[in-house]
Amino acid sequence: METPREVLAERFLGPAAPHRPQRGAAFRGIKGALRRLVKFWDTSAIVPLYVHEPNTSVVRELLATDSSIIVWWGTHTECISALMRQVRTGGITSPEERACRHVLHTLAQSWSEIQPSDALRSMAERLLAVHPLRSADALQLAAALQWCQGHTTDQCLVTFDQRMREAAYREGFTVLPDAG
Repeated sequence: METPREVLAERFLGPAAPHRPQRGAAFRGIKGALRRLVKFWDTSAIVPLYVHEPNTSVVRELLATDSSIIVWWGTHTECISALMRQVRTGGITSPEERACRHVLHTLAQSWSEIQPSDALRSMAERLLAVHPLRSADALQLAAALQWCQGHTTDQCLVTFDQRMREAAYREGFTVLPDAG
């Protein structure tokens, strides 16, 4: 039996969490090679998963193709900040805010976080020297680089932030969704 909060969340945003394949899900890529589908998600791509925005259907499609979400340790806090901004500006009501928190909580329980470290901070500082990023974006991009151990070829980063898109592309990531 669904709780009233779950019913409201589903009515506001659709099903809270799409069907998730078991851990280690994979697909056959070029020439039959087995390749895992995993993407690093920037906060700008997470927000439309729990607050209805123009990009909601785009990120839901991406999530449907790969339910593994890798994020930076500070993503949850950034998501709450974005949610509270919506409340303050009247973009969503209090009941909708509670429903969004429920969806965010469900997402957060299933994602994997890259934890802060001195090495990650140093990497973020290098990124600030070569890309026009805000500090939080540099930390997220550094977390993405740490996640893939600097091997960005064939690694995807999901973001709608233009500066992050450009920096991630310059660092070698495949940036999603396609800008086209």
